[in-house]
Amino acid sequence: MPSAEGAVDRLRGLRVGRNVLSLLAGQVVYSLINVAAMALLGNALAPQGYGEYAFYYALIPLLASASDAGVGIIVTREVAREPALGPRLLGDALLIKAAVSGLILLVVLVVSWMTLAPAPAALISLVAATALIDPGQDPSIWIFRAREQLHLEALLLVLSQVVWLPLLLVGIATGAGLLQLLAAAAVAFLVRLGVGAVIVVRRFGRPEFHPERARLRRLLAEGLPFGAAMFGTVLYGRVGLLTLRALATPSDVAYLNVSLMLSQPLSFIANVLGIAILPMVARDAHAGDQALRRDLVLNFKWQALSALPLTAGLYLLARPIVALLFKGRDFEPAAAGLQLLSLGLIVMFVNLSSRYLLAALDRQRHYLRAILLGLVVNVVLCVILIPSLGFRGACGAFLGAEVAIGVACHHALGGRVHLSEMAGAATKPLLSALGMGLLVYAFRGSGVVMLAAIGCVSYVGFLFLLRSFSEEELQMFRNISGSFGPRGTALLRRAEHRP
Repeated sequence: MPSAEGAVDRLRGLRVGRNVLSLLAGQVVYSLINVAAMALLGNALAPQGYGEYAFYYALIPLLASASDAGVGIIVTREVAREPALGPRLLGDALLIKAAVSGLILLVVLVVSWMTLAPAPAALISLVAATALIDPGQDPSIWIFRAREQLHLEALLLVLSQVVWLPLLLVGIATGAGLLQLLAAAAVAFLVRLGVGAVIVVRRFGRPEFHPERARLRRLLAEGLPFGAAMFGTVLYGRVGLLTLRALATPSDVAYLNVSLMLSQPLSFIANVLGIAILPMVARDAHAGDQALRRDLVLNFKWQALSALPLTAGLYLLARPIVALLFKGRDFEPAAAGLQLLSLGLIVMFVNLSSRYLLAALDRQRHYLRAILLGLVVNVVLCVILIPSLGFRGACGAFLGAEVAIGVACHHALGGRVHLSEMAGAATKPLLSALGMGLLVYAFRGSGVVMLAAIGCVSYVGFLFLLRSFSEEELQMFRNISGSFGPRGTALLRRAEHRP
């Protein structure tokens, strides 16, 4: 008979798998709408106008990354370990977020209106207000992730996009200016924030506000390293855009943004895997090296399974994808940037998951050091490469920064997973991706949709041909599929408060 421990492991895996699929579905819709919006704006504004829009929009996640001082991830980790602490921790974190967000908004308003002309000052003010309610800093997702209810996060992702896209379409159709186009995002974020708050209160209870200075200070001290790391992460991701703005042209900014928008949204897969596995890693961090090593190897295997075929597909299809999205040849140079960035997807995926793994292991300070290293590398390489290579130099600098962060994050794991184990986990996905790439290249005269279909089917076929999945994983796939039925849903609900 199966042991109780084995049953618990299977239930945990079922939770992770179901959460991954739920959030992946939401992220697919979210990313498709993002790409559609990019194409609409690019065609309506042309490279120079779209470059201006991209510059201001890039400031939203930059300011948003500092608005919770990193306490959100600490709340997720602690509530995953002790769900009963949720209301009090959420109340404490909301107080900190309100104070930090208010300070950010005040500073931005004062500085922008004192130093800029009215038009750019108004844009910066709107960007700052929008950043404070950015979906990445929505307090509801702290609780959804801790309680492993990622279908609710997926619901909010889709909701914000469904509100945003029609507003954007109206703005484009009426010839709205930059301020009105950016305001569409603010409205969508506000609607999402309100719906998320209602769901949290109804399903998990109201936050409790009983502030104690010592407790708030401890929470802030734990969160700040991760908050600084997240700000650094977003900043180094925007360094290329900011440096191009200073050293190149708005068209270069547009080309880089298109390259990023067509490659970075795919990183939602890495984020979803990292978010889904965080509660399990947080619990297994104190359960012994064997359980933790299993979690880390499993995470890397699935990051490789996801990233490697995307690398092959984007590299081969970059030019037809750009041609499909944009009329004429104005954005054609962006294809070269997309090809460059595709080569680093595996490193980017692993780095994105590391932010959650290291936080789950109470090693968020190590992630901060890794991000600071990447930031320095990115700035230095941008200054060296952009004057001669333009946006291609920014792409190369971004890849260099990702490699530096990857090395630092692997070192921060302290030998918990070895390179040989990682290589073993990636071998069959790599061979499958190469086989897929050869087939796509052989049929390169076909349309983008046909080539994408060939790539998907052939990659899955090669994975099964090479027996890339264990019997336990195959059984897990069947269990996950069944979990979306009434019986599976009931089982997970009964087990919701189990460790």
